[in-house]
Amino acid sequence: MDTRLAGGRLNNSQRSFKAVGNLSGQGGKSSGCGVPSYAVALSLNLVAIGQSGSGSYMYAWPAGTAQPVASAINYPRSGDAIANGITLPITAGGSWAFTLKTPGKAQVAADVTGYYVKPLYVVLSPSGTPYGGSSGVVSTNRISAGRYEIEFDRNVRKCAATTSDLIFDGTRDVTADMTYSSDPTTVTVQVTNKDGNAEDTYFSLAMSC
Repeated sequence: MDTRLAGGRLNNSQRSFKAVGNLSGQGGKSSGCGVPSYAVALSLNLVAIGQSGSGSYMYAWPAGTAQPVASAINYPRSGDAIANGITLPITAGGSWAFTLKTPGKAQVAADVTGYYVKPLYVVLSPSGTPYGGSSGVVSTNRISAGRYEIEFDRNVRKCAATTSDLIFDGTRDVTADMTYSSDPTTVTVQVTNKDGNAEDTYFSLAMSC
């Protein structure tokens, strides 16, 4: 985003900016910056250009949440620019936005240098119900005895799966089948006992991408 190209400077005010989708309305690229919809935070190079005779400061935070106490960047007087590398959470779930606020006057620009996503991890009960603490999981389903489907919020075809039986370690074989479904976000897990028979159990699945 770049207020010099769209929207104009911030004058003792705040404004929200999107991180995903068409960003041309805020001085960014119409094709976006490559930030996926499952991102939870940005690595930003934030630039403030003072527009008055004295310097000021600027806050940055996820849109729709409480304003922080500490500033993200302090900028000098009119015409002078300063940059600061920051990590900034964004509001997910449809808006993927962050808010900037200054009590002074400044033009602002920001470039994305990276983004953060949640790890992919789930713990399932024998019935296929996920436990709290699971991350990046959209849905789970027990298909049949010892067979489970886990849908994640992103493509996992290039990820490696690590599974573990949480109750009978060493006596149950928990295997992740990455090719079972044509859906690249879905992993199927098969559990068998020492006799080779399908059996339900408590297990964990972690994806390394």
